[in-house]
Amino acid sequence: MSKTPWAASVAMIVTSSSAPCSGLTIRLIEPPTSQPAASPPDLRDSAMPATHAAQPVWEARSGDARLVYANDFEESVGQEWLHVQRTRTPNGKQQFLGEFGETSVCLHVEDLPPHKYLRICFDLYLMRSWDGNDKVAPGGARNGPDVWELHLQNGPTLVHTTFSLYPHGGARQAYPDNHPGPSHPMHTGAAESNTLGYSGGNDPMDAVYHFSLVVPHTARCQIVRFSAIGVQVVTDESWGIDNVRIEALNESPVAKLDADAFRRLWDDLASDDPMKAHAAVWTLIAAGDWAVPFLQSRLKPPAVEDESVRRLIADLNHPQWATREEATQALMKLGLLAEPHLRQELKRSPPLEPRSRIEEILKTIEQGALPELEGLRLARAIHVLQVLRSKPAAELLETLASGATTSQVRKQAQQALEQVRRMRK
Repeated sequence: MSKTPWAASVAMIVTSSSAPCSGLTIRLIEPPTSQPAASPPDLRDSAMPATHAAQPVWEARSGDARLVYANDFEESVGQEWLHVQRTRTPNGKQQFLGEFGETSVCLHVEDLPPHKYLRICFDLYLMRSWDGNDKVAPGGARNGPDVWELHLQNGPTLVHTTFSLYPHGGARQAYPDNHPGPSHPMHTGAAESNTLGYSGGNDPMDAVYHFSLVVPHTARCQIVRFSAIGVQVVTDESWGIDNVRIEALNESPVAKLDADAFRRLWDDLASDDPMKAHAAVWTLIAAGDWAVPFLQSRLKPPAVEDESVRRLIADLNHPQWATREEATQALMKLGLLAEPHLRQELKRSPPLEPRSRIEEILKTIEQGALPELEGLRLARAIHVLQVLRSKPAAELLETLASGATTSQVRKQAQQALEQVRRMRK
């Protein structure tokens, strides 16, 4: 893999300081463009690209961007990095920041120009026997999960996932989804596999993952934290980063998506191609709050008339068995939409038969599980809202956290909402 043309080491003015986002100045290495911003893609008349790489639909658009930081680590590492060690790959072709084990590596950028979005690009290098989602080795030793995370200080966690490189035992990984989550084959989404020259025993073991993520952002400074959690010693499991590039954007790099485009993205969130779903997640995030009303229309439970539910519950005690049975089946069909009314009725201590029917209906609702891809779609949509962390996104998470949905979705929404509330304090 050759170095990308833009990833040249840059000249910077750096002064040391222990205070977050103070004392560090990074000179803009690319002046504001005097050319009009590139036109966004018109998604109304074209199908969403079926991509097998982690490239959202905005990738081809440059937009009104200012390049504020770039480094390929061939020449130097400045004080903007918490760790400065560099390593050359065994194949001799790349010098990168690393190798690292279970630690956090922070990049501190300051004096960002006025902007609304931040684009973060980098290559993640993974070396040796990453165990992915595996928790216990065949001999009983604890191996994983081997988690890697990208987090914006005082902001959202963008990536929290696992990777697998170990070719024996069928270890699988969460990427491109978050962890805990689905299980995908090793190397899923990798741009390169076994090209850097690393090995574990007699097996080549390394992978390169390209990241290009756009998030809503307006702060003048930012600490970007790259971390590995639960990995073993560096000689067994290690990682590094290369070709780091950060751009400040004045506008969202996607068009204001219309209903058809959002519908295609919604379909892609449930795709059995995880990279296609990954691209949809980051396209929705890059769309910003334009995405929230659409997600609300798909995630908000349909309205049901309280009086109709109350009539069905009353029919559970009807003199005729057929009417009681018909009401039972209708309430089961309503499922989560009827659950609050059923629980309220139980508190009134109904007679034996209606109580037994209500308990059976609630048991069926609690045991009900969403189809796998539908569950993944909801988890991915919740991640979009968590990263957006705006007031409308938080309000929708509150609805999901307490609304008529599965306990798994409620739990995911509650966890996302807690993180959003911490960030908004």
